[in-house]
Amino acid sequence: MELAYYRRPDDNLTTYLEGEAQVIRRLTQSTSQPSAGDLERVQKFLIGVELWKADCMQERTGNAVRNHPRVIWDSLQGAVTASDDRSALLSVMNLIGFGSAKDENTGQRKAKRATAVLRFLDPDEWGTVDWRTIAVLCFYKKNHLDIEMALEEAKKHDKKTMASDFDSIDERMALEIVQEYRGMRDEKLPRTADVELALYGASFLAWPRP
Repeated sequence: MELAYYRRPDDNLTTYLEGEAQVIRRLTQSTSQPSAGDLERVQKFLIGVELWKADCMQERTGNAVRNHPRVIWDSLQGAVTASDDRSALLSVMNLIGFGSAKDENTGQRKAKRATAVLRFLDPDEWGTVDWRTIAVLCFYKKNHLDIEMALEEAKKHDKKTMASDFDSIDERMALEIVQEYRGMRDEKLPRTADVELALYGASFLAWPRP
């Protein structure tokens, strides 16, 4: 079975955020003087991405709304106009809940939620970095790109251990993983976001939701 088989179908929130992100991309490229409506729009978008990244579990959200709309605008504009991947990622990581704070245990800034924002702003080049996608990717490479063998091995590993092992993903590792996604694009998974969604979808065969 090919990796593309596991591609998660787009849900309504994914479709909405992809469309909204393209409007925001055009807006931030065209002006540095956003209207009140523009600022409200970027805040709503960020709250939506946070909810999407949390698999629509409200108890895992609440940080996006703590960001001032103008700060959100500036961060997204910086990401859209950045000249390189690292600058784009760090611009989003300035936001509360998306990488602004250092992890108490590691001292690192977590980049996973920031990659979700970039995944919507530019799905051709970006995919969300998540413990599930990283874990499946590791087993996939280890098993010579045989996804069925990879999942059989993955099932032998504890879900909580995997989530813990790949919890503190900083910008350096996030960028490395995104580059690996890009190298896996093909006719069936043409966008970087498609590769990420396939890996994410496959992960639930190894580690289902409770």
